[in-house]
Amino acid sequence: MMIPRSLFLLFLAGMIPSSLLSAQRSDTLLIRNTGKDAMANAIMGDTLANGGRADAKRVYLLTRGQRYVNTRPIVANGYHLRIAGQPMPVAGKDPGPAVVQLAPDSLRLLDSDRVTDRIIVARGDLTMSNVWVLSWIASGAQLWEPITEEKDSTRVTIDHCIFEWQEGPAFHLSGRWTNVFLTNNLFRNAIYKDEWWAGRVVYFTSPADTLVEVNNTLENVGFGLIQSQGIGLNYYFCDHNTVVNCAKFCWLESYYRNAYIANNLLVNSHFTGERMKDRKYQDPGTLLYGQTINLDTLKTPGRRITPEEAIRVYGSDAVQFSDQMTLSPTDPQELGRTVVYLNNATYFDTTSFYGFYRKYNASVSTDAERIFPEPVMNARTESMWAWHPHMINRGSVDGENPHFKVMPDNMRLILAFLEDMYSDSPKNNVFWGYDPDNAKDPAAAKNTTGVYRNSSRGIYPSREDFSYSNPMLLKAGLDGYPVGDLNWFPDRVKSWRAEGDAASMRAYVKQRGIRHN
Repeated sequence: MMIPRSLFLLFLAGMIPSSLLSAQRSDTLLIRNTGKDAMANAIMGDTLANGGRADAKRVYLLTRGQRYVNTRPIVANGYHLRIAGQPMPVAGKDPGPAVVQLAPDSLRLLDSDRVTDRIIVARGDLTMSNVWVLSWIASGAQLWEPITEEKDSTRVTIDHCIFEWQEGPAFHLSGRWTNVFLTNNLFRNAIYKDEWWAGRVVYFTSPADTLVEVNNTLENVGFGLIQSQGIGLNYYFCDHNTVVNCAKFCWLESYYRNAYIANNLLVNSHFTGERMKDRKYQDPGTLLYGQTINLDTLKTPGRRITPEEAIRVYGSDAVQFSDQMTLSPTDPQELGRTVVYLNNATYFDTTSFYGFYRKYNASVSTDAERIFPEPVMNARTESMWAWHPHMINRGSVDGENPHFKVMPDNMRLILAFLEDMYSDSPKNNVFWGYDPDNAKDPAAAKNTTGVYRNSSRGIYPSREDFSYSNPMLLKAGLDGYPVGDLNWFPDRVKSWRAEGDAASMRAYVKQRGIRHN
């Protein structure tokens, strides 16, 4: 198998053409007014009476350092929505990216039993760069899913953006056969105090074509880089991402068709551990899910369970199926899969988390209630590297502390969150994100430091710094590059090219005899 040409269009053509960011384009509209709904009015006001657009190629340019507050979602029906914040200045003081946020009195969209405010509802292609999507409302509420894509066969392209404080996914893709490209983004504090199955980056609830994730950082999230959970994903390319403090699954998918995963750095992934009673409906075989990738042989489609039924039966609205049958390992569909897992690194703070597990386990009386720490991969996944002709695991490293330059100091809050969630009567009152400017409960917090333009949430620039000094990890990636998000290593990212990593992965696939170490 070869990585399809469509997967490289992002890199060959450039993530976002420089012309998209240029205020000199005749089709660029600079939104200077930051009064309430100025952004929503400008975008939605370009729709003509006949449903067409005043300018189908228009780029909406947001002023750097300004805040755009909307009282209602921006609904883009059937057109390509392009939003660009002004890029970082070459010299002088940087006021930070343009911020997009909902007002306290924003329109609320009721979705089953959740109130799910949305900033953007896309029903066409979406391109966005240099924007800070802040899912925090000054009244104290968090958004569940700030951006949704509802149309089939669309393309979502997101570059150099910050997403912070959403309770659910940053992106919910319900349209079929979408193509999603996420590069150079920061996803921070995507948490929900009521549960650990929340705070995601991307969530597919319909079969998807392509997901590309390159040079992103995830910090303090419930889930990690993907949740598709057997819904169907044709191509996945995941390269040079850093994930720090992930409560549950970094990759919630076991049935990749074509997946190329390399050079990622995972620190404290799946830190909740698992009890036996937690494993049902998580791992397909009720094994420990693992800190990293989880693989299983393909299954027949079965019946998709409605979100309402899933909540009633499983206690979660995550994608679930029933009446499935496991395919034979020799089935042509199974043998047609390709999974390449190269030069990834994991580190787990055993001192902090194992100490909590031991304390908790001493208080319970049955094995079903005990917390078990996660292996890097479970036994079924390890076995598939051995027998599957097109699944390859090489060069990964475990147990090396990267020694980040500035690690977020929220471990006390993480352990408090675990203590609450594992208690018999959780109070659901622990916000465990890294929030140095607002250490109080967010419902009562307001920034008085002036660091973040009188906001109730957020800091810029980031206090954390995920560059690191571990000499092994600094050259553990393909071609001797550091593992993780290369944006933390400005000198190295200049010479790096995604095409080189992709070519290396293709070369491994060609060498059919290669197996894992």
